[in-house]
Amino acid sequence: CDGFNLLSYCKDLRPGLIAILITGYGTVETAIEAIRAGATTLNIPDTVGYTMPDEFGRLISGIVANTPGIENCIVSVHCHNDLGMATANTLAGLRAGARQAEVTINGIGERAGNTALEEVVMAVKTAARFPQFENEERFVEYYLIGTLASLAIALAGALAARAILGLGPS
Repeated sequence: CDGFNLLSYCKDLRPGLIAILITGYGTVETAIEAIRAGATTLNIPDTVGYTMPDEFGRLISGIVANTPGIENCIVSVHCHNDLGMATANTLAGLRAGARQAEVTINGIGERAGNTALEEVVMAVKTAARFPQFENEERFVEYYLIGTLASLAIALAGALAARAILGLGPS
């Protein structure tokens, strides 16, 4: 793995963002190289949407536990919903040490969709399993989620994505 070339590629894609997308095998080794090259965000996806929550949680906890310098990075998760596991995988990633989740309103996204913002917000807000977010002020206006979801449907003219069935935008 050549962390410098990977990081340069990511900087070219999104100038000003020092992040790296990590997929496939050798994940810890890739994370180490990315951090050495200056990455400040490590994005760990389930990009094909078929990882089970226990597997995804182990992946994230393994990266967090075995990557020197990880405390200087934001570990981010990005999950797809092909088998209906996007929210479960995102929550497993957060419980395992991820500090950021990439989500979409109503889970709208390619194929069967992405992790639904409203599901993650409400799970974190109502469950006492996420101590890292106990005092997080960003969840204060969670009651507006329903309004936001309805507005997104009205503006996009689309249903919320549904796993397996393929309903929603493609």
